[in-house]
Amino acid sequence: MPRVYGKVVKKIERPSLKAGDWITVEAQRCLVVQARETGGLQVLLNSTNPETRGVAWSVSEWVFIGDRRPNVLADPRLAPFVEILRKG
Repeated sequence: MPRVYGKVVKKIERPSLKAGDWITVEAQRCLVVQARETGGLQVLLNSTNPETRGVAWSVSEWVFIGDRRPNVLADPRLAPFVEILRKG
């Protein structure tokens, strides 16, 4: 069994997700904008000031990886997702 912070935890199979699905990452509600072949995801979060983050599956939960990308409004590819995020 894997250990997280010294505690034995049950490994949970990584959920299969697609663009448009909602997930919770580190207590934040996020909208999936891209599912990568590697298993990682790009998500959109923060409806008042949208930003994207990478996330990865770690034993039993999604965790943020990499830097924040705050200039999502300049990316037309993300416009439909920003609209969904703001509607909640």
